Amino acid sequence: MLGEGVAAWKHWVYGFEPALRSSLLPGRRGLEVAVESWQDDGWARGAAALVLSTPFDSDGVAGDQGRLVRERLVEQSGVSE
Repeated sequence: MLGEGVAAWKHWVYGFEPALRSSLLPGRRGLEVAVESWQDDGWARGAAALVLSTPFDSDGVAGDQGRLVRERLVEQSGVSE
């Protein structure tokens, strides 16, 4: 789990873990759920990863976010598609 929501993990754990485990293959239901403290630089790393990987996403794996990033990059460059 990640994001600023980790501060509320103690409220989520009782619903999240059973729901997660019930959707996993039986051999994977014992996997540990790691919840780490949230640092604001995580937002910056995530945004940078999205922007830097978008030009290489020729199959559109990033979905709408990739399309939105490409549109913004084109808009900022002043070049029409």
